[in-house]
Amino acid sequence: YANNSTIKVSRARLESARARTGHVGSLPNPQASATIFILPIETRVGPQRVAVGVSQAFPFFGKLSTKEAIAARRADAANAQVNAQIRDVMTNVRLAYYELHYLVRAVEVVKQNQKIALTIVNHGTAAFGRGDIPYYDLNRARAELARLAYDEATLQDLVESQWRTINALLEREDLPVASVPQLP
Repeated sequence: YANNSTIKVSRARLESARARTGHVGSLPNPQASATIFILPIETRVGPQRVAVGVSQAFPFFGKLSTKEAIAARRADAANAQVNAQIRDVMTNVRLAYYELHYLVRAVEVVKQNQKIALTIVNHGTAAFGRGDIPYYDLNRARAELARLAYDEATLQDLVESQWRTINALLEREDLPVASVPQLP
């Protein structure tokens, strides 16, 4: 919430839009002008050496209030954009965390299955040595143990990837994978 650059950019746009609302409805600045003539100009009242003028633009009725209303609507839209960015980032972080939670629990299940498969392989090896089971059944148990080792490596890679996704969403340095507590 505090470190995400898209949220920071949206907040900056909101502050910019809010700052514009205050002075949009005011009259434009008056303009003053002064002219100094190198050679005096002859007029009916005598020679003219300097001309000074002041002007003020007055917009058509209702134009300033309309500009002010438009600026206020733009500030409201910027506020909605900030809220949408916050909601999107929070949702993406939650989804990434839930996916990480699932992957960590899947690794735990695979490790439990590996223990069971190793027990089966050990008992199967003993049973094969006695001639109680065929070699084919022992090989199936060993193949299952190898597949579980592959599954564990794949899931560990996915856990690392998901953790990097969370770090990227939070825009923080690449921290090592922390323990993931149980969800309520």
